[in-house]
Amino acid sequence: MLQVDRYYVRLSLLLVKSALYTKDNGMDKSYTMVARSGAVRHIFIFLLLFLFFLVPKVNAQGASATYSTGTVVTKSSAVISAKVVSYVQKIYGDVGDMVKKGQTLIKLDDAEFAANIKFAGARLDDSRASLEMAQLTLGRIDKLFTKGSIAKSAVDKAKTDYARAKAAVSLATAELEKAQVFLGYTTLRSPIDGAIDFKKIEIGELTSPGQPLLKIVDTKHLRFAATVKESDINLIKRGMKVNVTIEALGDKKIEGAVAHIVPSGDRTSHSYLVRIDLAPTEGLMAGMYGKIIWSR
Repeated sequence: MLQVDRYYVRLSLLLVKSALYTKDNGMDKSYTMVARSGAVRHIFIFLLLFLFFLVPKVNAQGASATYSTGTVVTKSSAVISAKVVSYVQKIYGDVGDMVKKGQTLIKLDDAEFAANIKFAGARLDDSRASLEMAQLTLGRIDKLFTKGSIAKSAVDKAKTDYARAKAAVSLATAELEKAQVFLGYTTLRSPIDGAIDFKKIEIGELTSPGQPLLKIVDTKHLRFAATVKESDINLIKRGMKVNVTIEALGDKKIEGAVAHIVPSGDRTSHSYLVRIDLAPTEGLMAGMYGKIIWSR
């Protein structure tokens, strides 16, 4: 707005200069002087009106609003990490590819884990057989004890053997379930709909527990993370409607609503983080720069 003010001031000065230094072209001098003085008087009145009425009004409008800048971010994302040590056999996708929730993205070598399942299954079968035998033995000894043909200690031992066999079945069942879970870790699937944001693994490489392999970002539901000055934070309420201007889209205005106001501010910049849910917009991508105008 200051540039506009300067433009009109320069224009007025040019008009005054033109009025003062215009040649008379043979006209009567007294007439020329009167004409020049009249032009100067009209231009002077115009300047007064502009400075005292238009400029204060414009400045008041400019002072009634403030703005914040920020970037577009994803509303949700998920990092897919390895949970077991194994070699990567296949990777289904690359950076930028769209994926669906539940879609297989990485397949690890599962030979060892499949073998563990067979071993655990065999141990469970053996434990069940032992339990069955312990149960039959306990029944026979209990009948003999009822007839008085055997001592009480034999019954106690049979009961203990039966309890141990039963516990062994429970332990073998848990080991089989654990082996099945670890086998499941060799197939990594996407937990959300979105796009692959980064890939930090290649076929043939060895994974380790906790190692980040892929990152999936939600490209449909985006937010605008704005940095708001502490002097303006009280202007913002959760749920209020705003318009976000995105420079990369030709200063396009996108409707949004305030979703979160982070309660703790930055001590260095004296600012607060405000997250705004944005309406789905074609061409909008995470990382784009934008700004919001807040009304005071």
